[in-house]
Amino acid sequence: MSHCVRTESNERKHMSTIEIKNIGPIETLELSVPENGGLVELRGTHGVGKSTAINAIQTALREDGRLTLRDGADRGSVKLGGANIRVTAARTQHGGELVVESIEGRFSLSDLIDPGIQDPERADAARIKALVELSGATADASLFADLLGSEKVDEKADDLVTLAGKIKAALELRARDAEAAQAREHEKGTREAPPAGATLVGCRAEAEVASELEAAVKALATLEAKSETATKAHERHAAARMRLEAAGVSQLEAATVQARDRQAHAMATVEQRTAEAAELREKLRAAEAALQSATVEASAAVRESKAADAALQAAKALESELSATLPPLVPADELATARARVDACRAESDRQAVLRQHIDQAERAAKHFMERDTFEARAKSLRAMAAKVDDVLSGVVSRMGCALRVRDGRLVMATDRSPGEFFADLSHGERTLAALDVAFSILPTGGVLGIEQEIYGALNDDDKHDIAARAKDKNILVFGAVVTCEDRLSAAVVA
Repeated sequence: MSHCVRTESNERKHMSTIEIKNIGPIETLELSVPENGGLVELRGTHGVGKSTAINAIQTALREDGRLTLRDGADRGSVKLGGANIRVTAARTQHGGELVVESIEGRFSLSDLIDPGIQDPERADAARIKALVELSGATADASLFADLLGSEKVDEKADDLVTLAGKIKAALELRARDAEAAQAREHEKGTREAPPAGATLVGCRAEAEVASELEAAVKALATLEAKSETATKAHERHAAARMRLEAAGVSQLEAATVQARDRQAHAMATVEQRTAEAAELREKLRAAEAALQSATVEASAAVRESKAADAALQAAKALESELSATLPPLVPADELATARARVDACRAESDRQAVLRQHIDQAERAAKHFMERDTFEARAKSLRAMAAKVDDVLSGVVSRMGCALRVRDGRLVMATDRSPGEFFADLSHGERTLAALDVAFSILPTGGVLGIEQEIYGALNDDDKHDIAARAKDKNILVFGAVVTCEDRLSAAVVA
């Protein structure tokens, strides 16, 4: 594990030389270290004591821990500035006045570079948690207050990363609920909507259409009643004429004409007989008898003529009376117009009913679609909130002085290749330099940092020179170890 140890800057001035004797595989090692910080590289083959030396230095700085005595030696020691560690087979004794403040157990370069987890997402979760814990941020829900606004999320956790995960999960659950409600309202709106192409304009008041239809039906009923009355009157008139004809009106007219003819003939006969009576007085008695007989016959003819004339006048009077009271027939085109008007009103009434139904359907559908849009907006808002939960974590992570940020639960960093490349996809050197950003932000001027051999050994020369320059810039002393072919442990300052 790589440890970061902070020393008081006025004490590190005495650390120009480090002596290690009879510790682990080290018999004697004297290191000259730069007073103003920099990178010291321990070199040698496997087992010569590179890691032991770094551990001994850190143990001296912590004023805590136990060192292993070299085989065959009865005592060993570590001298570091004002600190002096004496090691025997029985114990490790710390002494001296070197004041240090250790953060061991809170941060390790490997926590960021390679936490030893195969799954990238779980590995990033471990990295984020390490950074958040290192920042000192607690599981304080108020950190999310500005993000959540009026949205209430009652979640609790022992650490900020878990709390953020719970809040994000709660928001995403609510977003999914809102999206499900959105889908339901969309389905309801689609189901309630009027048929495609339905007309939704020109709707009139139902009472107005009903009144118009009622008036048209009444007008048609009145006209049909009038037509029926007139038709029946004409039928009665025709029947009366048939009865009159059956009663022999034409025969009466003919009989009257005959009676009048007979009357005229009788009168002529009377005149003739009267003249003959005057001429033939001797035949008076016979003529008077004949006159009397003709007079009787003429009187009967007159009566018969008067009766026939009276019957004729009565028949004509009846026909005149029937003709006077006979209503005119309703024209067929007028009836057809009235019926067409009723049909048109009924069609309009039906059309208006369908139109009102479609408008009602459209209004109900619109309400569902409005609800859908409301749920959609809420889902988007919740999704945005859930996404911004990572921004809170990014803000906490940024306190550690690095360019890392959190996106969708993953740790990302801007590179010249991408504005947000997954940290796990970076090269070993890039990840190490980013981890060192965190370490350098923690260590004050005069701090000391040891880098594990596995981590340091994978760095290239450019990375090492970069570390050396940054260490000098902050006056931090960095120790690294690299495997070489040398049989003895040595140290060199990387320029």
